[in-house]
Amino acid sequence: MKRSRKNVKPSYAEAYFMKCIERDFRDKHYRREHPIGYYFADFAWPHKKRIIEIDSKAHLQKTYAERDKLKDICMKEKGWKILRIKWVNILKHPQYYLKKAEMFIGPMT
Repeated sequence: MKRSRKNVKPSYAEAYFMKCIERDFRDKHYRREHPIGYYFADFAWPHKKRIIEIDSKAHLQKTYAERDKLKDICMKEKGWKILRIKWVNILKHPQYYLKKAEMFIGPMT
């Protein structure tokens, strides 16, 4: 049985980021809640093996931070590159972090 979380409602931060992808990114072919091993990537571009994780304030808690480290290790072992962006940074400096994210993903291939 294939695991899926596509029906999980996006957080406010994820919904905002989805709009930014549609508006600003050259490569809009991403999957939300993409399964990789035991974990799910917030935003994944499987054809490039690139992931963007949007970290809310909850990710500063010790349990989240430890889980995020394990998640990153698992995904990197499977050949994925990961960009983590704190939601607060997007709020404070949206142009900078959205451009950084778009450049990390790059053009359509």
